[in-house]
Amino acid sequence: MELDIIEIAKETFKDKELILEELPNNKVKIWYKNERMYRSIGGTDPRPFVLSKSMELDEGFAEAIGLYLGDGKTTKNDMRHLDFASKDYDIVIFMLNFFTKKFLVNLHNMTITVKHKTGDKNSILEKWSKLLKIPKSKFKISYVSRNRYDTVSIQINSAVLRKMFDEIVHISLPIIKENKLLRIAFLKGYFAAEGTVGYNENENYLNYIGFSYNPKTEKWLRNYCISCLNKENIQSVFRERKGNRSDIIISGWRNYWKLLSIKIFGGCERKKKRFFEIFLSRNIYCNLNEEFRQLLFNSLDMSQREIAKIINSHQGNVCRTIKGKHLLNVNQIKTLIGYTNLSIGNFIENTKAVRVGNGKNILDRNFIETVFKINQETLCS
Repeated sequence: MELDIIEIAKETFKDKELILEELPNNKVKIWYKNERMYRSIGGTDPRPFVLSKSMELDEGFAEAIGLYLGDGKTTKNDMRHLDFASKDYDIVIFMLNFFTKKFLVNLHNMTITVKHKTGDKNSILEKWSKLLKIPKSKFKISYVSRNRYDTVSIQINSAVLRKMFDEIVHISLPIIKENKLLRIAFLKGYFAAEGTVGYNENENYLNYIGFSYNPKTEKWLRNYCISCLNKENIQSVFRERKGNRSDIIISGWRNYWKLLSIKIFGGCERKKKRFFEIFLSRNIYCNLNEEFRQLLFNSLDMSQREIAKIINSHQGNVCRTIKGKHLLNVNQIKTLIGYTNLSIGNFIENTKAVRVGNGKNILDRNFIETVFKINQETLCS
């Protein structure tokens, strides 16, 4: 969908003396005059800002909106600039590209600040300069005691753009929610900014996957996110906590698989890596149909005790597996394939369902195929 920037400007500044100057290459210069009793005194008018006359509301745009609502400045007490901050370099790069390509923002209109707690200032600036491909001279750096990690802030100094951007987000959100591709992209961006992988280290257990929000100011965003999840048939609840952080909670491997299917982790490499470290450490069990199960064990020219040894199990478990009372996990199947003429495709075709850990059976064919080829690239590229 194309967004008409001139019409959006007219709506944004309907109470102002709006000035639109059309430029070559499908661009428009936008600014307005502030009202005041005497034009010769008082505050100055905002600096003009140049935008394309139209912008496509595509998946990248929807993802950026999700990111900005999670990690960007949305308060109305200062409408003179946009501000976005993240500790993840891939997210910072994505948003830099978004602002420079979609909104034609030049580096000289940005203030880029690195906030840090530890480390040598010059080394920190050198690192971020290389990651972002921006000269060190463009950065500011400041010490913040509460930061565990370096955080990069992108501030864009333009009252015109800030107000236009707010209106664009307002117009876009209903459209995003009703379009599957845009909706998924938004969730991907919002998770990259506010997503949580709730893992219990002591119990080695994945408690939940969630989205954080501010219960004082962002209940509307919570409801919007839950509505988008519902449209993807992903069940969620919310948990209110004291303070400024509460969570939308998603639990159960059936729901986790649905999140994987829409590549929810694709917007943040750090969170993606964290989830797959947990996922790859789980035992995934396969429920083989009876005929194929008998074919498998009949093709193994060895005793139950010998089978148990090579799959790191017990003879009793092998006996129960042959009878269909116990399941093989994927790693055991990969081991057994080397002792048969059967292929991985035969196992995929004859697996009725899979189970992650002690969870419930998952019958989804895509998930069954994926667990046999499990690696980061195939699950969430």
